[in-house]
Amino acid sequence: MAECPICAREYKMLLKADLFEGPEARMMDATGLFWYACKDALETSAIDLKGSPSTIGRRRRIRFYDTSAGVLHCNNYRFRERLDLESMRRELTLKFRHRDRFVTLDRCMASAFEGHGIAKFEEDIKPPFISLYSYSASTAVAASARLESMIEPLRLFPDLEAQLDHCNEDDALLIVGDLSIRELVLTGGSFDFGAAAGMQAECALILWYEHEGDHSRPLLAEFSFRYKDSKEHYSGELATIALDTFEVLQTLEHWYDPALTTKTAYVYQRAAWHAAE
Repeated sequence: MAECPICAREYKMLLKADLFEGPEARMMDATGLFWYACKDALETSAIDLKGSPSTIGRRRRIRFYDTSAGVLHCNNYRFRERLDLESMRRELTLKFRHRDRFVTLDRCMASAFEGHGIAKFEEDIKPPFISLYSYSASTAVAASARLESMIEPLRLFPDLEAQLDHCNEDDALLIVGDLSIRELVLTGGSFDFGAAAGMQAECALILWYEHEGDHSRPLLAEFSFRYKDSKEHYSGELATIALDTFEVLQTLEHWYDPALTTKTAYVYQRAAWHAAE
């Protein structure tokens, strides 16, 4: 098994989406209130909050694809399409996610088109502290590219077929839950963990809406902070401060929604498929 460092560690927690309801200006006000709540909660901690997640960095349409039997989901894969609503750049991502690092790494995520795929190995951390390792590869595709059957992901990612049980290239590929998501990604805030830790964490607030539905009522709201290093040089002090920060944020009872797990799990649950994450 080839060595592959964790290029990023991202701590994620879902918030109460109804607190961000309303037109965009009201949603931005709510984002500011949440950031102030974070500042108050972390006032006596070792970190410094800089900026605020008040800039809409991306507007995207997102869809997840799978067969009617959920063959990708059942094998811990996710196949996602992102369409940037400004540039209209379309990107497909295949992700394998598992709680065991070495199971996750036992995959070849290479794209069939050399030089077009970008592979990443990351650690996602959800409350209270549960690690999920994800190995993913993304590739840009033409706006006209069709996603009608399993032959498309199998053609894009040649190692996939050997990893799937009961897979047929002619199986129809469906939009999971028949759900198209409109995503807003708010950036601009960061956590400065101090000179001893030697790293800053980028913060983001992500809101999901039904793409064709009411854009004033989010389905989900997620806050995350992430630090990264291509060689996985993460100190124990950094990890300790990040963990303490994550635990403090989970005490924000007005904002934090412990009933929810992950954004992807929500999509599959809407489709009556029970996500294992």
